[in-house]
Amino acid sequence: AGATIYTAAGDKSVTAIDFATSKVVTLRAYSPAAGLKVSLKVEDAANPGTNALKTVLTTKANEWETLTFDFTTPT
Repeated sequence: AGATIYTAAGDKSVTAIDFATSKVVTLRAYSPAAGLKVSLKVEDAANPGTNALKTVLTTKANEWETLTFDFTTPT
C-alpha cells in the first residue's frame, strides 16, 4: 500500500525540503502492530529519478506515533 502526500494539487508536489538545514523528516502514523515497515520516499518533482528512500519500523500497536526518517544515509 502507499500514499502520495502533496500540498500543491496542480503538480502534486510539496515545497522543497531543505536537506542542508535538516535531514530529518517526521511523520505521524497509525499502525495496527509494532514492528511493521514504513517507507518514506522523497522525489524531485521535476525528475522522479532523483529520489531518496528511508524505512523505519513502527514501535506501537493500535496507536498513533511519530516516525522519524533520517535521510543522512538514505537507501
